[in-house]
Amino acid sequence: MRGFLMGGLFGAALALYLNKSNNREMLMTNMDKMANSLGDMFDTATDKMKEMTFNQMTKNMDENIKGFDNEQGLEQIQDIINEDPKVKAESDKILKDSEGSITQ
Repeated sequence: MRGFLMGGLFGAALALYLNKSNNREMLMTNMDKMANSLGDMFDTATDKMKEMTFNQMTKNMDENIKGFDNEQGLEQIQDIINEDPKVKAESDKILKDSEGSITQ
């Protein structure tokens, strides 16, 4: 009788252990799935942020290009050239050389 009770207790303990072990595996599987889902959500959020940033940058570039006045830009370049005599001399040389190559 004593062996029967010990066997029953041992079996019950083993069943509890295996049951907890299965729960542990299920818990680990669920945690793994949750971690993968969170990772996918972060990847999606990162991709969306990159896309939004890129779209905003291209929008800003488009607005800057549309707002750019060629004459104003040329005037700014001419002002920069005229500020420094060395730059002015180099610019004049480049223009002279390029005029000579165009007429040939």
